[in-house]
Amino acid sequence: MVRHDRLRCSRQAPFALGDRSLRYSARGATPRAGRYRQEHEVASAERPGPRGHDVKELLASLHRVERTIVIVAFSGMVGVVFADVLAREVTGIGLPWARQVGVYFNIVVVMFGIGLASASGSHLRPRFADGWLPARWEFQLAFLQHALFALFCIAFAAIATDMVITSVRLDERSEILRLPVWPIQAVIPLVFGIAALRHGIYAVRPELRPVPPATGTDDS
Repeated sequence: MVRHDRLRCSRQAPFALGDRSLRYSARGATPRAGRYRQEHEVASAERPGPRGHDVKELLASLHRVERTIVIVAFSGMVGVVFADVLAREVTGIGLPWARQVGVYFNIVVVMFGIGLASASGSHLRPRFADGWLPARWEFQLAFLQHALFALFCIAFAAIATDMVITSVRLDERSEILRLPVWPIQAVIPLVFGIAALRHGIYAVRPELRPVPPATGTDDS
């Protein structure tokens, strides 16, 4: 009889342990495992790091900065060309520095325009081979496309950075303005660095990729 009672108690031990944990939690205390899990969740929630909203806001901020730079540079280019034409009409002599400054503004517009086109998904790419591969490979191909382009931008940014460093060491200057040319050259690695960051994010975060515009083709 005693042995039978011991077996019955041992069979009820797991339930008794569970009841004790429930009673322990009901009294306001937290078991050790539960307390550790809650502390870990709180620490993970408070740990700083890029989240989906932060990454999306970063891309939006880069887009706003690039758009502002393009607008300012394009306005400057138009203003310089207009001033040169006006000077030629009024005085018969143009502005000798207008062409060089206009070229610099044009470089800024073109380079940062690459970022605008990339952010909106409107950059030019060959589409004739889109139907050559199965549609089920679309996700893998999109990842490969953005990852390879990010690596290309990193390599090109590294080469352009070396060019800028060399220009600074040689103190290369414009023949007309007599100003260092490295600030304009520095636009190239900056733009490709931003493009590498953007397409790297597109590779690992497909939900943040821009929707390409419609091609305008009609199948009817």
